[in-house]
Amino acid sequence: MKKVCFYTVLILVAVFVSIFLKNDIYTDDDIFQSFFYSKNMILQFFYADHGRIWSWFVMKFWAHLVPSFFHLHFQQNIFGQIIRGINFSIFFFLMVSFFYLGRKIKYSLLVLLFNIISIFSFLFLFDASIIINYNQHFGYLFNYILFLICWFFIFNSFIDDSLIEKNTKKRDIVIGVVLAFCGHFVNIPSFFIIFSLIFYYLFKERKHFSIELLKKIFNRFKYLLISFCLSLFVHFNLPGFTAIRQERLPEGNMIDFVLNNFMSYSYKMFKILFVDYFSINLIFILIVLLLITWFVIGKNEKKEKYIYIVFSIIFGTLFFQYSLILCGKTYYVSGQYWIHSNELIIFARLNFILCINILLGYIIKNLNKEKMKSLITIFMILFVFYTFPMVNVYKNIKFFNYKLKLQQIYVYKLQKLYRWQVLRNEEIIVPYEYLSQIGKPPVSWFFKAWVSNCALVYGIKMRPVYITYKRLLNDKEFYTTEELNNIIFERLFDDDFVSSAKKPKYGY
Repeated sequence: MKKVCFYTVLILVAVFVSIFLKNDIYTDDDIFQSFFYSKNMILQFFYADHGRIWSWFVMKFWAHLVPSFFHLHFQQNIFGQIIRGINFSIFFFLMVSFFYLGRKIKYSLLVLLFNIISIFSFLFLFDASIIINYNQHFGYLFNYILFLICWFFIFNSFIDDSLIEKNTKKRDIVIGVVLAFCGHFVNIPSFFIIFSLIFYYLFKERKHFSIELLKKIFNRFKYLLISFCLSLFVHFNLPGFTAIRQERLPEGNMIDFVLNNFMSYSYKMFKILFVDYFSINLIFILIVLLLITWFVIGKNEKKEKYIYIVFSIIFGTLFFQYSLILCGKTYYVSGQYWIHSNELIIFARLNFILCINILLGYIIKNLNKEKMKSLITIFMILFVFYTFPMVNVYKNIKFFNYKLKLQQIYVYKLQKLYRWQVLRNEEIIVPYEYLSQIGKPPVSWFFKAWVSNCALVYGIKMRPVYITYKRLLNDKEFYTTEELNNIIFERLFDDDFVSSAKKPKYGY
């Protein structure tokens, strides 16, 4: 019965996300990163955004190839909605799996609900782009799923003492390649965690240190290290990643920039990760669980390994966050460092929740009933403290849903207007008022991608687009109230339907 309830909740998660995305459309980075503009797969590989190979191709598969195969309009891609819902279900299952790290996975409904409530809450409290946008979803959540799978296998072997002894050459090579091409927020922490494990074995055997010991440890990790480092070298030198890196490097001498900004950067980073709204809740619980693990549970080697894993994840996260100083300051928010990126803050919080799962699972497994009873009150207080910010979640879900619907209306308006002008062989003029509602500011590369998408969707040649600050005066005649209340993008394939609209009139 418990197993049935567990999987029922996971199915409901997939259904909830799919329904929430019923007004789903391509906005922001999706406009120029979801489509295969070239049939040359090698070229696509080289120019994967941020070098995130796996998510780059999976995103294009679900956003472009699948709807093309089923002859669906891309702006009403039910497969994209469903797969994002399924990804969240897989993600929550993996988070619960870490609760049972080092033992057989069971189906804890309470742990599952804790993860669902906490993670969805801070996503809807701060930024739902990982749910909504294809690029953010596949770039971050999908890669994080790969991160969890790889490290679940490695940490399990670490805990049961088989990591240093077992020969897992093929698995290590696969894990090394997968982690390296996941993206910067995965491969940099993974780099730190790999060397943390090597250091653990060196420190553990420090009294018996010898060349033979070094050889043994190196032989165990060499396939993981070599495959990871070679793949990482390729990743960092892909043209797509190189272009991003060159865009974001600070002006002047890099060392001077780091030295001059280190203290300011550190203060802001720790404030965001450990003090700001919601983060402090996670950190407070994490500290309490670490103290309980350290002082309440008796001394044993496995306890030390669990704590070591938690600290390797935390410091791996910090290692990545500190690497962002090399990117200088963003061009999105003037004068701010890249640590202010919502996606990167979310990644750090996910790692904190991951650590909470690991510690909580270990504590519950090892405490007797008497000690557990004395701690129930503490956990109840913690849970109330933890869930307090979540009172605004429902309101925010409604807000994001409204925002999606509004963007869908403007995307529909843009595409119908574009189609009408193409069919009538008119000059392509689009109001800035429409464009400003769908994401990025009006820059040339953004509109080139938007026009390229239209050309692919409707099978037409690219046409130059001109932006006007004038309004469409006959807006209510060009788009009927009925069609805007019931948007069906499939209609835009119908030349007669589009051509029948009245001629656009612009003015102030």
